[in-house]
Amino acid sequence: MHAHERAASVSNLQHSLFIPDSRVSDRHSGNVSIIDVDGPLTAERAARAFRNRVRDLLDEGAKSFVVNLAEVERIDSYGLGALAAAYNWIAQAHGEMELFGPQPRVRRMLHRLRLDSVLPILDDEQQALQALGRLPLAASVSGAQDYRGE
Repeated sequence: MHAHERAASVSNLQHSLFIPDSRVSDRHSGNVSIIDVDGPLTAERAARAFRNRVRDLLDEGAKSFVVNLAEVERIDSYGLGALAAAYNWIAQAHGEMELFGPQPRVRRMLHRLRLDSVLPILDDEQQALQALGRLPLAASVSGAQDYRGE
C-alpha cells in the first residue's frame, strides 16, 4: 500500500468514526427556560455545554426549566450525569425541572437507571409547560441562544 493510499484509508476511517457535536440552545416561554439539546448527549464536551448553560441560566435567576430531548438520539454516562447535576443545582436553587420528548432509546436508558422516578419526563413541550403551571396564553418564545462546550 502506497503512502497516499494509507492516508486515504486513514481519512476514510476518521470520517466514519466522526461523532457530530451536539448543540445546546435555550429560549423562554414566560418565565420558563426551555433548553433544546440537538444531537447526542454523549461525551464530556456535549455534557459540559449543557451543564454550563444550566449554570448560566441559574446565575441569571432562572428557576423553572424544561429540557427538550426530542433530538437526542443517544445519551451516555456523561449526559446522564449532566442531567442529574442540573436537577440537583436547580433543586438547590428551589427551582424545578422537567424533561420532555425523549426518543425511545433515551427514555429506556432514563428508565433503566430509574432517573424517571426523580426527573419528570413528559411527551411534549406543552405538557411540560403545563406541568410547571406556567403555560402562557400566547405561546411567546424569545431569546434563543446557542452554546457549545468548547
